[in-house]
Amino acid sequence: EFDGYWGIWDEPFFEFFAEKLGSFPEPFVSCIFSVSSHHPFRVPEKYEGVFPKGTLPLHQCVGYTDMALRRFFEKAKDQDWYDNTIFVITADHSVPSHYPEYMTNVNGFAIPIMIHAPCLGLKGLNNKLAQQVDIFPTIMHLLGYEGSFISFGSSLIDEGFDDKRFVLNYVNETFQFVMNGWALYFDGKRLIAFYDMEEDPMLANNLIGKVPEPQQELLLMKAIIQQFNNRMIENKLIISN
Repeated sequence: EFDGYWGIWDEPFFEFFAEKLGSFPEPFVSCIFSVSSHHPFRVPEKYEGVFPKGTLPLHQCVGYTDMALRRFFEKAKDQDWYDNTIFVITADHSVPSHYPEYMTNVNGFAIPIMIHAPCLGLKGLNNKLAQQVDIFPTIMHLLGYEGSFISFGSSLIDEGFDDKRFVLNYVNETFQFVMNGWALYFDGKRLIAFYDMEEDPMLANNLIGKVPEPQQELLLMKAIIQQFNNRMIENKLIISN
């Protein structure tokens, strides 16, 4: 079942994964990385011409992986552990985009995060700002965990954080911070650019020297960077007993 490049095709690997999960003692946590939506964007020979080609080579692979996921859930839903499981589906990075608005430094990082929890009845679409570090606190929230833990993200289902949401990336040796409609670029010493994303979604008009800098967002970004670096150096990213 080797695809010749990355690993096992998604469909057989997802089927194996569904079976493997049933062998774990509960409660369990498990994770897999899929590979079929990566360059050179091929699908198994028996599926050539089955899925729409779309406008990018990636698109037929997305159709194949979507089918593989559907079959995974068809198999998983008959397992004893299914109803009591939280599924999180996301990406580790973005992909080439068909839409120009997703070719900017900010939207170039856009990925989906999907959460499926049969026992919790989650339903709906959330278009608010989110990032991968929000996954852990979201899961802890769904589990009803009330203890302390360290996270730079926040629960995506806790509306109390809606006015505090941010995204922090590192691109082209520059910190990129998105919050409250602003996109800030910090080189580690000074703010080198910032943009009003509502007025300028393509990030064409650097507002440095034109309007006051967003000080609240700038201060928070620096604090997060400092906290993360210090905790890494001192090995304090988790709460020790």
